[in-house]
Amino acid sequence: MSESTRGTKDMWNGVYGGAAAGAALGLRVGKAPVGVGAAVALAAMSAVVDSTGHHMRGNGAFEDGATPPRIHFPAFMQTAYSSKASSTPTALLSDADAVKRLYEIKKSHPSNLAAKHFTKEYYDSLSPENKAALIRCVRSGTYNPDSSVGCYAMRPEDYDTLRGFFGPLIAEYHGVKAGTKQPTDWNAKAMDLASLGLGPSSSRVRVGRNLAAFPLPGAMSKEQRMAMEEVMSKAYAELAKKSMPNGKKFGGRYYSLTPGRPDSISDAEYQKLIKEHLMFKSMDNDPYLKTAGISADWPFGRGTYISDDRRVSIWCNEEDHLRVTVLVPSTTSLNEPFDLLNATLKALETVPGVKFARSNEYGYVTSCPSNLGTGMRASVMIKLPNLTGEQDIYGEQAQKIAKPYGLSVRGSGGEHTPVVNNMVDVSPSARFGISEAVILGRLYDGVKAMMKEESAMAAKKGGK
Repeated sequence: MSESTRGTKDMWNGVYGGAAAGAALGLRVGKAPVGVGAAVALAAMSAVVDSTGHHMRGNGAFEDGATPPRIHFPAFMQTAYSSKASSTPTALLSDADAVKRLYEIKKSHPSNLAAKHFTKEYYDSLSPENKAALIRCVRSGTYNPDSSVGCYAMRPEDYDTLRGFFGPLIAEYHGVKAGTKQPTDWNAKAMDLASLGLGPSSSRVRVGRNLAAFPLPGAMSKEQRMAMEEVMSKAYAELAKKSMPNGKKFGGRYYSLTPGRPDSISDAEYQKLIKEHLMFKSMDNDPYLKTAGISADWPFGRGTYISDDRRVSIWCNEEDHLRVTVLVPSTTSLNEPFDLLNATLKALETVPGVKFARSNEYGYVTSCPSNLGTGMRASVMIKLPNLTGEQDIYGEQAQKIAKPYGLSVRGSGGEHTPVVNNMVDVSPSARFGISEAVILGRLYDGVKAMMKEESAMAAKKGGK
């Protein structure tokens, strides 16, 4: 029962949906007072969220529009809800019962891709080891029927070893033909924003990466998370000595959340980095990541590296081993953050022990199939005073222009947030079956088309 409606006119949908979600929560935890309290609180919160344009989740959480989106739970839910749905179940279903539940979910939640593409015929064809591996991969979707993807790879080789399951799912999610192979190309043409009539703009590019030497986050032990963190802390020290494309050293340091490490930080420092969008929030209340095992052992093995100029940040052991982000707050070239990201990745892989997991067919391996391929998201913030405004607070005119280029137009706060001061965030949605250079090229071409229409509208207004 997810809420994704927008605007004040849909506020009552939020009230009814929030109340129902709260009532369901009370039934789920078996406590009537929790259900009553949750119903009231969620109804109120859902109304506020809907009227402000945030995205409400069916579990009572809302996304904050960060990159990637993080999920927030009301404080009163963090105990009641986590006791059931947001922790790995203490008594797991038997494999036979898991198969039965997946077939039930096929009917009750047809949009759950893991359940949709799970078949007993394929499952029965696997070795005992791979049967167990497949059940483990689909655990999140099994215990969270409202999942959209519902599965995470546990080992870098899962996408190839369990191709009969993942292949059709990947093709459907990414809208590509079965058997599509991932190309790689970082040789992008020059993309000058000034030539489009734009001034210095904020642009961000990020990728997810995993190390070939470790299991993926959902299958890691506490010791493995800490061992991987140690490998990367040494890699960051080496990265700091290397030069960026502009000739300056990366510099910077690693900020660990692991208690007792010499580079660990205080809670005050942690909160400061969160506010700067340089550190991720606690994963411990996300039922999807928790049932997948990805958020286990929090906060051990987690942290972030930040370069001296604070343009490069690398999250450690979030949904993937690494989330490498480059943010250039003021640039007239889309190539600048793109080239810096490529240089960062190349520099990391020169460090002994750092080799990114890669599939010959699917490209760079990520925990979630939704990020496979390039694992990349590029975006730029631009101002569109004529294409947005009081009559179009969600940039729907701009979205129509951007859609043929495979782009999304969002408010400056992220998905499902309103446009503020005519600023929009533009980004391509494709990850797989398309190269890095082509993704950036589509972003540029889409922005070019939007700026052309923006100029035409400005000229029309000026002529009146």
